[in-house]
Amino acid sequence: MNTHPTHEELFDAAADGAIGPHRPHLDACADCRAAYARLRAGAALLDEARADDIDAADDIDWGRIDGAIQAAAERTAADIRSGSLRAPTRWGAYAAVALAAAAVGVVYVKSRPLVDTPSSVAAPTPAPGLTPLVAPTSTLEGAVLLAAGGASQTPAGAASVRFSGGVSVREGAHVETGAAGRAVFAVQRAVTLDVRADSDATLTAMRDAATTVTLARGEVAVDRAGDVGTVSVRTGRWSVAIEGDATVRAESQLVRVVVLAGRATATANGGMRTSFTGPVVLELPAMGDARVVPGDAVDALRLDLGLLRPDGTMWALPAIDPAATVTLRGHGALPSSIEALRLGGPATLEARIGREVHTLEVGTGRVLEWRKTDDIASAAPVAPRHVAPRALPTPAVAAAPAPEGRDLTQPEIRAMSNTIRRRISHCFVRCVETNQCRETHGVVVFNVSADGATALGAIDPSVAAARACLAHQTQFVRFPATGGSFPFQFPIR
Repeated sequence: MNTHPTHEELFDAAADGAIGPHRPHLDACADCRAAYARLRAGAALLDEARADDIDAADDIDWGRIDGAIQAAAERTAADIRSGSLRAPTRWGAYAAVALAAAAVGVVYVKSRPLVDTPSSVAAPTPAPGLTPLVAPTSTLEGAVLLAAGGASQTPAGAASVRFSGGVSVREGAHVETGAAGRAVFAVQRAVTLDVRADSDATLTAMRDAATTVTLARGEVAVDRAGDVGTVSVRTGRWSVAIEGDATVRAESQLVRVVVLAGRATATANGGMRTSFTGPVVLELPAMGDARVVPGDAVDALRLDLGLLRPDGTMWALPAIDPAATVTLRGHGALPSSIEALRLGGPATLEARIGREVHTLEVGTGRVLEWRKTDDIASAAPVAPRHVAPRALPTPAVAAAPAPEGRDLTQPEIRAMSNTIRRRISHCFVRCVETNQCRETHGVVVFNVSADGATALGAIDPSVAAARACLAHQTQFVRFPATGGSFPFQFPIR
């Protein structure tokens, strides 16, 4: 059997300058050739580090050196693209800059914590007479937000555990979900990862602003609430760096990417990079180049994460009939196999089984049990006093595009409503939490140009204190080009 050489074996060959017995394998395996090339660069850097008497050079986790070099090089490239670092005119000098940055990651990789722990936040107090599953966490990275259907993780060097136990997520964790499984967790301060049913993924790297996921099968969705943070999903020969909201699904002979908002950059075997700006649907084949395919960039499985907070309280939920349709009142669908949620405040879950309606109140002081509601009308959603905004199923567009343009389709309206909600909801949450926005109501108006660029228009006086945050987030919202300008009204609920 033609097994792949380990990182240690490749590094030893790179350090000695002799491929030796690995040459036949490297000739046939593009992935190992790429790893060997990076490790040769790492070996040269370590020689320089030792020449400068850097003590940490002898204390290196060789299993992570390849990822450290590549991640640092990618960060340098991102700095160059953003303008914070000037790119040299020659490629050789550019590579030297990237590898110089990588040297820091290589030499000090073992001394760096796997998941950085930010300053503590105020812990919410559980409701009287009720004990949550686990105490609220002060770690914003790696917090499990939702667990369903027996989803589990196997931390590096440890036994498999279910997400419903409220465990944190660490670098190197292997995540598996069954036919009814699902797991959502925060990987950065404003970025969440949704591993969906029948998926197998590994958190190869977790850093402050960049996370790498290796997807063996299934689908992952990335939800970015702010304007920082990147998730790279590697599957097959492709690596997709996501700076926005997108889903990546590994299918037979291709990878399907749905970019809902923001940008995705696809790279095949470390070769030429191609960037795409959403909304757009991509196919990345096992052979050939990335291509844009017809279709609406929508995600029917996307969850409203407005009430799920990394610094909230994790609650274990009683089981409900698998045939039930479960929703988080005021925030849309949940998996029927839901087992646990991390909530930032009280919430009501609703399950419909045929004509029966059952409700579950969480964090209100009542015992956690599903209660049947006899009158279906009485179970209609009632808006809480202060909630983050959510989109109506088909929000109104105040004015149609110019006569020479086209109207938005209903799928486009739904997709943009979801994008806007994810972008601006935290602005209202923050405003309410600081007592600057009390009775929020009315609408927010977005002025959309013919090419899809978006600017903040009129807002209701009740959310005036959130204007700066709204204006900042609006610049990252881009509509499909219609050929005509128009205002888009988004309701505050």
